[in-house]
Amino acid sequence: MSDRLRVAIIGGSETARQLIADFLSRPFIDLVAVVDLNEASPGATAAKRARVEFMSDIKNLGDLEPMPDLIIDVCGRPHVKPTLAATFPEDEPERPVIIHDMVARLVLSLAADSLMLAPECPPDPHPEAQAG
Repeated sequence: MSDRLRVAIIGGSETARQLIADFLSRPFIDLVAVVDLNEASPGATAAKRARVEFMSDIKNLGDLEPMPDLIIDVCGRPHVKPTLAATFPEDEPERPVIIHDMVARLVLSLAADSLMLAPECPPDPHPEAQAG
């Protein structure tokens, strides 16, 4: 394993924007992509400003070369888990480690030294997201 991690983030909320800023300051993290349906979200804007690849379809993460080492879901939308499972099957030898929303919320809370769990994503304003 390398001493650098290739990381992709799913979600474009303010929480994602803060995570993006933090990751960009860490020399051991290569932020390779941010995924969100809203091209004007805080996370999308931060990614584009930093020249990090932005995509609106989770399935496109499977086309990255080399593949991310880690995918962090800070979105928590219902369609994300099945879409990631289909894009990165468990039997795939080079499958990225996928950190789903609940674990991401825990890690964010611990990093902030918070006594409360980081909030869930707000309700999905994108009905097409349910299709996956």
